[in-house]
Amino acid sequence: MARDEEGAAQVVTGEDKAPLATRRRTADERDSLMSPTLRVSPPSSLNSFRDAELFVHLRQHEHQPFSGNGSAHLTCRANVDAGVCEWQRVPLPGSAIRREGEMMTTSTEDENILVIQVGDRPVQVERGLTAKQCREIVSKADVQAAQRMAAVEARVAAVTAAAVDPNRAVEYYQLQLAKARADEEISLKLEELPSEEHHNLLTELQQHHEIGSTIFYANTKFGGSSRFLGTPWPNLKWWPYKFNDKASSVKNVGVHVAYEHHWWKGRKLWLVGLPFVQFEDLGVFGMNDTITSYA
Repeated sequence: MARDEEGAAQVVTGEDKAPLATRRRTADERDSLMSPTLRVSPPSSLNSFRDAELFVHLRQHEHQPFSGNGSAHLTCRANVDAGVCEWQRVPLPGSAIRREGEMMTTSTEDENILVIQVGDRPVQVERGLTAKQCREIVSKADVQAAQRMAAVEARVAAVTAAAVDPNRAVEYYQLQLAKARADEEISLKLEELPSEEHHNLLTELQQHHEIGSTIFYANTKFGGSSRFLGTPWPNLKWWPYKFNDKASSVKNVGVHVAYEHHWWKGRKLWLVGLPFVQFEDLGVFGMNDTITSYA
């Protein structure tokens, strides 16, 4: 492992030891370059090895930012017996590698989809927007709701940046997990009610949760299994939700956003209910069975 003048670790590979982000490679070389491993031994930056294991569990098979190259991320796994953490470089979801001799590049998925309903008015759907354009549309109906959208984006950015620190990532997960247990209790309650009554439950809960809440359904037209969410969550594959890539319809109170990829990446589906919005088929704008994180 190489280090710069300030001691920061750099991943290098190949005979010339040039930083990976600055090198051009042919198609034949590409496969060998896509899997250099960065070993950290021991994981002394963590409070305990148990925390190290938990951090690796959180990050396993997850694409983490890799400084200097937008076409790849790092994924982490632990070798508990050897006492090391290994970081494996993998392609970014949706990335496109150019032809031989060209730099590796990634196509950015930054589309924002807005689903908003104000009172008894018809549901309004807008596609292909920037986050700023979404806020401008919402601000015409409710300035505070637009401010809430900006606050959600700011919080997600702050958490994503902080989670690079293993200790911070573990702390965030543990705090959010305590809140998520309440969501699990509500999800169990939903199973006892027909979907027609779920709106009433959301309205009742709104009296206690100012930020709003969401119910995702596995089938269109609010059918199949359902999950209640009121807690920002970076990967719906994790307990207690276990609802990754399953949502096909939604009911929502307040302002929330669902993301195509984990850790709040990929296309964004803004759900703005003033006070309530529902949509029976997320496939209309290509978000059926794709939602992976939520805020």
